[in-house]
Amino acid sequence: MHHWTFGLPRHRDPPCHGAAACGFLWGDFWGDPNTALRRPCLRSKHGWTGTQGAMLKLASDRAFHLWHQFERGEIDRPALIRLMKPVRAEFRQRLIRLRDGATIIKKARGTAKDLLRQWDNLWIYVDMEGADPTNNAAESAIRKAVLWRKGSFGAQSESGCRFVERLLTLVGTARKRSIDLLDWLTRAIQADLEGQPTPAFEG
Repeated sequence: MHHWTFGLPRHRDPPCHGAAACGFLWGDFWGDPNTALRRPCLRSKHGWTGTQGAMLKLASDRAFHLWHQFERGEIDRPALIRLMKPVRAEFRQRLIRLRDGATIIKKARGTAKDLLRQWDNLWIYVDMEGADPTNNAAESAIRKAVLWRKGSFGAQSESGCRFVERLLTLVGTARKRSIDLLDWLTRAIQADLEGQPTPAFEG
C-alpha cells in the first residue's frame, strides 16, 4: 500500500503541471499535452517509481472493470477489444517508463522488463474465448490437493506420487465435466477385468 504525501514533486521527479493545494492529489497531463485526456498525478513516498506503479494500478483497475462488464454481458467481445485498446496503450507506456527510467529502482525495472517481454501473453484473455485474466480457476482446482498434502504429509514413494497425481487429475477433471467419478472408476475397472476398452471419460 502506498503512503501518499503532501507537497510538490521533488526536483528529480518529472514536473507536474496545474498543481492544486489539495495535498494528496493534483492534476497533470501525461503523454500528449494537447489531448483532452486528463489523468491524476499521484505522489508517493517511493518517488517516481511509486507514481508509475500507482498509475499502473489504476490502469489495471480499468482493465478489470471492463472484463467484469464483459462477464456480466454488458458489453460484447468486439466492444471489449475496442475499449481495452487505450488501457493497453497506457499500460505499455507506463511499463516502458519503469523499464527505462533513470531514477526507477532496480526491482521495478526488472519487473517492467519481464512484463514487456511477455506482453502478448498478458492480453490473451481479451481476444481468446475461454481465457481468463486471473489464475483463480487454477488455484481453486489445486486447493483440495494442497490441503490433502498438508494434512497427510503427501506420498512417501515414487509410485505413491504417481497414483495421487493421476487420481487427483481424474477428480478435478470429473468435477469440471460433471462426471460421476465412482461410477466411471467402477466401469473402468470392470472393463479392464473383462479385457474391454476403457470407457470414455465423459458424463
